Amino acid sequence: MSEKFDEEEISGDFEREYVRLTWLADYFDGDESHPSLNDMEEDFFGMHPISLDEFGNEIIPDEDRDQEQFYDESEDFTEEYEDETEDLDSDETYESRVLSKLSNPMYEWQENALEEWEINDYTGIIEAVTGSGKTFLGIIASAKALDEGLGVVVVVPTRVLQEQWIDEINQYFAKGDEESARIIGGLGGEYGSDLNRRASMPMEGRIVVAVAATFAAREAFHPGNDEAMLIIADEVHRYSGDQHSRVFSENFERRMGLTATFEPVLGRYSLYENYFGESPLYTYSFKDAIRDEVVSEYDVVLVRVILPPQMKYEYDRLWGKVKSIEDKLRFFTKISFAPEKVHREISTLKENNEHIDLVADWENLNDELDSLLSNKATKESTIRMLAPYIDRWGHTVIFTDYVQLAEQLQTILIVDGVYSKLLDSKVRQSERREAFNYFEDGRVKSLVSPRVLDEGVNLPLLSFGIFAGVRRRRLQLVQRLGRVLRKDPNKTWPLICIPVNIGTFEDPLLDGNQTLPYSPLNIIIGNASKVTI
Repeated sequence: MSEKFDEEEISGDFEREYVRLTWLADYFDGDESHPSLNDMEEDFFGMHPISLDEFGNEIIPDEDRDQEQFYDESEDFTEEYEDETEDLDSDETYESRVLSKLSNPMYEWQENALEEWEINDYTGIIEAVTGSGKTFLGIIASAKALDEGLGVVVVVPTRVLQEQWIDEINQYFAKGDEESARIIGGLGGEYGSDLNRRASMPMEGRIVVAVAATFAAREAFHPGNDEAMLIIADEVHRYSGDQHSRVFSENFERRMGLTATFEPVLGRYSLYENYFGESPLYTYSFKDAIRDEVVSEYDVVLVRVILPPQMKYEYDRLWGKVKSIEDKLRFFTKISFAPEKVHREISTLKENNEHIDLVADWENLNDELDSLLSNKATKESTIRMLAPYIDRWGHTVIFTDYVQLAEQLQTILIVDGVYSKLLDSKVRQSERREAFNYFEDGRVKSLVSPRVLDEGVNLPLLSFGIFAGVRRRRLQLVQRLGRVLRKDPNKTWPLICIPVNIGTFEDPLLDGNQTLPYSPLNIIIGNASKVTI
């Protein structure tokens, strides 16, 4: 083999690897898994990369919106599925088939939410905490729609959620345990390339689970004004951007949004109210879910850690500015700044273009506070202290919003002999599945996750959640708490551990701060069976 040939081969591999790396962060409709070098030629065909704006919403270039020729053979898809309708027995409906596969009756909240949604002309957003059964609510609404001759489009933000919805729907709609329901199709993700026609055209009598980025960009797949269709928008708070909001076609006769807590990007509530009406239509909180034994009870341990003097000085400076701005806004607008209301209150000001400069300063200062209070020194000391407990307890997830901090915490666990796995956007989906399997059987004691586990992941035995370096967005707190509180007969009593900085609004020992009234952490504290400091 000549030296020249070797150089060309290396150069070619380098170029291919460079292309792969430039796609990693925006891989296939928002999914965070990574293509291998060998997968690229197959998987890139028929897919499209994405870019994200500052809110995490996809930016679709104008030229991409016109590429409907990729799906010009949609008539072929229709013919392919024409004769594959699911056979029902003479006295059977889709609703009765789904209900017959339940091991227990529907929860009362699900029945109430479904009734309110139907009374409200089959339109509205259902807000129910993670782990309470939102997906099944969508499945039973889909069954009723099929029985009435409608079609269904389920819109999801990622391929991971797409596969989970398809699996769940198959579980309830298929005739046998091993059979897939023939009425189910997918759009986006791995569904719909010219090489792999597993896509199905949304139409009456069929359920199609679509990745939001693909469905938003392919208007040819939206229902016509003569078609009766239901849209179920899962993680509906994710679709407020200019591009993703195109999933909300006006031709959908029935409209259901699902979310753990309804907090779209600030300033974008009106989009949802125009499409779904008053938002949310029905709310099911952690207090409700714990009372009804839909999710598990739990205990909380707050670990008070010392903020280094220079950081404490900076915290006091920032906090003083925040309170000054809040006093001004209260005077001008009478808003409350209560943790459970502040997101909507600030959003209303932005939508009404009121006091924009003050609101912008308030948002920026709070971002600075979040970054300051997530300083790695205090979080590292907590993890070092907890490492022996994690090793004995197992089934632990360390939640954080900062990749660098996650990497450092993972290093600490490894040094302390705790077998753990860091799950970030660099980890391929196959590796994640393997990590989840090892986690369930106890070989992996802990998962460290910078936001990868926030949506679409079910870890039944997860019973120890550590919130280390998390931003104060209520949405993430609800999603993560729900991950730990999912009920399973084989899991131990759940425990939540939160390192809090002494002398800050996170500190429950400050006078008048016992319930953390200035922090979204109060949703965790307020619903716990026992709080230990």
